[in-house]
Amino acid sequence: MDKMMSVSQSLKRLDGEHSALFRRKPVLKRNLILAIVVISPFILGIIDYATGHELSFFTLYFLPIAFAAWKTNSIAAYLVATLSAIIWFLSHVYSSTAYSGSFVVVWNGTIRFISFLTVAYGTSRIRSLRALNCEASHDHRSQGKASSGWIPICASCRKIRDDKGHWEEFEDYLMENTDAQFTHGLCQECIDKLLKEAGIDDSSPTDRLSKQ
Repeated sequence: MDKMMSVSQSLKRLDGEHSALFRRKPVLKRNLILAIVVISPFILGIIDYATGHELSFFTLYFLPIAFAAWKTNSIAAYLVATLSAIIWFLSHVYSSTAYSGSFVVVWNGTIRFISFLTVAYGTSRIRSLRALNCEASHDHRSQGKASSGWIPICASCRKIRDDKGHWEEFEDYLMENTDAQFTHGLCQECIDKLLKEAGIDDSSPTDRLSKQ
């Protein structure tokens, strides 16, 4: 009995550790991504400083910015974009590259900064639109499930029973569970029936003359 209790406690402890590990995984993954996108601009800055103006690594700064926007959020992407612009600016200011004036460095740095912000915004926007599209597709599939399968309908009054056991009008049920909208009219058979019940002759004057 004691051995069984000991095994049970060990299993519970392992299960708890396993659950805690899974809870920590998203945090660890997020921290790893942040570390990568922060370290990458520094590495590119060192390479820029060492190579000077002979080799350009301008577009490589886009990678950590886009990665931050796609894997984390827009705020992190904008921060990485700002960090990349600062690192690029400092690497060119302190390198041996000769410029005709300080305005050239400031201008180039501003253009880089705007480009980095554009990449951050564009990638974040694509990510948000993709999430909205996935959510809309999920809602569409959910609505499709609501209008498929066996639907209990009354054989007399044609009402439909919902999941809660309430009987609803056919139109109300469909409008609630689908995107369908209704407009009402009368078919010719019902028109003839109503006119007959009201005692109204629906024949045209020509038909009445031909009958006479």
